[in-house]
Amino acid sequence: MNASGELLKLGGRVDNVLYQNEENGYAVCEVQSDDGETFTATGNMPFIGIGERVELYGKWAQHKQYGRQF
Repeated sequence: MNASGELLKLGGRVDNVLYQNEENGYAVCEVQSDDGETFTATGNMPFIGIGERVELYGKWAQHKQYGRQF
């Protein structure tokens, strides 16, 4: 969330799907953002695939084992 409490929006292309739960749609993906940076995205993303264009809404979080995630 930004200073006004709104969710952030990031767009990009899925480079890799690290984990996907087919039962509940939860996934962990590596995404190359529109500005060329790669980041990890987590959340409900059923049927996500490599090469797919995504628009994600959320906030940044720091996972103690896996690092910065959106």
